[in-house]
Amino acid sequence: MQGFELLVQDDASPDETGAVVAALRDPRIRYERNDVNLGMPGNVNAGILRARGTYVLVCHDHDLYDATLVKEMVARFEETPALAYVHSAVRVWTRRGRRPAANSSATTRA
Repeated sequence: MQGFELLVQDDASPDETGAVVAALRDPRIRYERNDVNLGMPGNVNAGILRARGTYVLVCHDHDLYDATLVKEMVARFEETPALAYVHSAVRVWTRRGRRPAANSSATTRA
């Protein structure tokens, strides 16, 4: 897929994220590291400010995304240029790979 940038926004983590990204050798992937830990909201905002594209999709490292997500979100923006944002449906799964019951809390029972 062309025409996109993947910004890996490192919130001053102690791991080897920078080396892993550099090893990918893909010009569409850019690594940025905060000098200090900003916390999730600060890190997301820093990434939005650093992004170069027309649209911004915030993805978190612990989530899984459908392969058609970006294509479908861009289509919604292009169909309706006045949109400020697009959000997708969410499916919650337990750590064991099962969908929790409708009335359970996966975050506390995962």
